[in-house]
Amino acid sequence: LPDVAPRAVSESPRPAFRAESGAGSEAVAVARLAWPRRAVLRAVAAGAAASAFGIALTAVSGWLIVRAAEQPPILTLMVAIVAVRASGLGRAVLRWLERLATHDAAFRLASATRLRLWSALVAQGPAADRTPGRALARLVGDVGLLQDLSVRVVAPQWVAGVVLTGTTAVLTVLDPQAGALVAAVLAAAVLATVGVHRWADRGVARSAAELQTVTLRETTATLEAAGDLRAHGLAPGAADRLDELGRRQGRAAQAGAAAAALGDAIAVLATGSAAVLALAAGAAAVQAGRLDAPVAAVLALAPLALLEPLTAIGSARRNRMAWRDARSRVEAVLAEPIAADPAPGDRLAVPVPVRELATEQLTAGWPGRPAVLRDLDLVATAGSGWLVVTGPSGSGKSTLLSVLMASLRPASGEYVLGDGRRPVPTDRLTRADVQAAIAWCPQDAHVFDASVRANLALARPRGELAGPDGEQAMRTALTAAGLGALVASLPAGLDTPVGAGGTALSGGERRRLAVARALLADRDVVLLDEPTAHLDPPTAAALVTDLRRALAGRLVVCVTHDPTVAGEQDSVLALAPHVPAPARR
Repeated sequence: LPDVAPRAVSESPRPAFRAESGAGSEAVAVARLAWPRRAVLRAVAAGAAASAFGIALTAVSGWLIVRAAEQPPILTLMVAIVAVRASGLGRAVLRWLERLATHDAAFRLASATRLRLWSALVAQGPAADRTPGRALARLVGDVGLLQDLSVRVVAPQWVAGVVLTGTTAVLTVLDPQAGALVAAVLAAAVLATVGVHRWADRGVARSAAELQTVTLRETTATLEAAGDLRAHGLAPGAADRLDELGRRQGRAAQAGAAAAALGDAIAVLATGSAAVLALAAGAAAVQAGRLDAPVAAVLALAPLALLEPLTAIGSARRNRMAWRDARSRVEAVLAEPIAADPAPGDRLAVPVPVRELATEQLTAGWPGRPAVLRDLDLVATAGSGWLVVTGPSGSGKSTLLSVLMASLRPASGEYVLGDGRRPVPTDRLTRADVQAAIAWCPQDAHVFDASVRANLALARPRGELAGPDGEQAMRTALTAAGLGALVASLPAGLDTPVGAGGTALSGGERRRLAVARALLADRDVVLLDEPTAHLDPPTAAALVTDLRRALAGRLVVCVTHDPTVAGEQDSVLALAPHVPAPARR
């Protein structure tokens, strides 16, 4: 996530916390994920029409061949000839329209879901990335899976259902016995395909998707730590682990290929069997005088054109579990409780500028968990030193940051912001208004695979940093963060790529880039989360010196495990470790 929360329109009143339900059927889940229903309907309609034209092409061609063998007047065949040509052309055009509509729906789903996820993660604040990489994995990895798999899972099943049902109905009208036989064979084929994928596949597509993500993560981590692994003699073991992941991926791919081949074989056998049975029923009807020979050709050839919708069912079943897993992970984020805003009539304006931050008898904890902050009193004032918060892991430092950013509302007590004249309780302020006054520099601020300029532009994502004035602001922030000389020495300057995760920069330089991004946000309050983590002592000391100079006059709250961060003018708040209450018997 970027270092600053974007401004947002205040939401309407709602309960203290809101959550969205997680489980449910595919149709319900698609609605929850804001699937564009009109685009889906267009995709299903175009897909069904394209398949219908393909079936008509096969059936009318058979009718035309048999009827032509009877040597009727040429005018009798003209309509069928035109129908064959129209079916061929229409099938191609409708197939293109179906692909267009399906991918349009997938892109719309990805866009809407990513925006909802972004809003949910911003609202969660520091809690959004409790597990490193979680936020990015949901925004990029899982939304990408939903986008890719939706094309293979949702619309094809509906298209197959419409086409199989419609074709069987038409054949039944032509000859009830042939239609009944074809319907029985197709029903058995669908059941067999579902059974095969439940028995042979056993979630292989889901395992393959998970293994792909795990392998990518483990490979990246291994490459980043390659020097340390070689220095400690652990490189062979790491390579063996990656090799085992590769073998597991191979086994999953083989099992998936076997299931796909078996499902396709069932589809081929079913369409062939249906064609033979329909031909036998049609021949009997022709001999009995109930049916013409050209119509019997339609009965025989139409089932052969049902191979595509039958195989689409198998493909959808193969990817269904991976789709559900990605969807459930996304919905779990959307279901996270979000702190409520006050009713419109109770809202106040944020003091400008914010010069003071204080809590009194504050108690806070995440819903469903014990409170980790109890009766907490603190005061931080701009220009009088930092408020340095220390304490062991689990003492509530991240919870405190969430409270200060209004991502978590206190269970009791008071949290106020003031301009030096009057304090304003934050329970009368919206979350967006509180966050608009705060710049948050997280412990592991993500550096995107882009230029220095693009990474800095995230501080003001509405194009406010475009143009000469914006470039000068970027250079000023970089100089204040201690990166001015480095950027000036780069051949491309601000347009220099920094690599995925900032691999072209050192750890200290990545941290300084995040600080520059926070400075560019130009907020009254700055929250620093472990600014010296993973840095050697000289680099950490130099960074803190630059931070103090760049943030002079601002209200700064710094959460850290490093005791050397606190200066003589700073206030130090030591949080005690949280001790869970004993269980009652």
